[in-house]
Amino acid sequence: MKKTILFVLVLSILMLIPMNVFAEKEELYNYRNTWNGWTEYQKYVYLWGFKDGLHFETFYSLTAALEVFTIDMNAISDQESEKQLKFLEKTTVDFYNFNLEIIRSIMNDLYNDAANSYISFDQIIEIANKKLLGFSSIENMLENARKEVVRMNDLMNEIKKRNP
Repeated sequence: MKKTILFVLVLSILMLIPMNVFAEKEELYNYRNTWNGWTEYQKYVYLWGFKDGLHFETFYSLTAALEVFTIDMNAISDQESEKQLKFLEKTTVDFYNFNLEIIRSIMNDLYNDAANSYISFDQIIEIANKKLLGFSSIENMLENARKEVVRMNDLMNEIKKRNP
């Protein structure tokens, strides 16, 4: 359990690095430049760590929830237990079973478009995964992610104006 907590802590710190760079430079962080600056192997390793991080965080969250909300497993009916397993499968299969090489390739394509330069890795990974799964609303997702970047930038600028 200690290894899991340590892993989650390290992953959280690594995910905050781009935010710190954003805060220090007072400009948008260009994820596209970072992504395109990595080798294909480095991209693969990043995705591997991201996938493992999701797996361990989900496992840790479920374990913590079971500790907080103690459930008498003998009191749960087989039907309710099956229903919970199906829900868990639906919510986790998308993230745990994606092929890292294919996701990397899709991300390469998405980051080839300069309009996607400032969309964070986690959002691009989600969009790439949904594209792999055949979702038809990828362009809408990209547009929403771009709008979110602009909205967050405007919000940060407004906060800086109020608190010089």
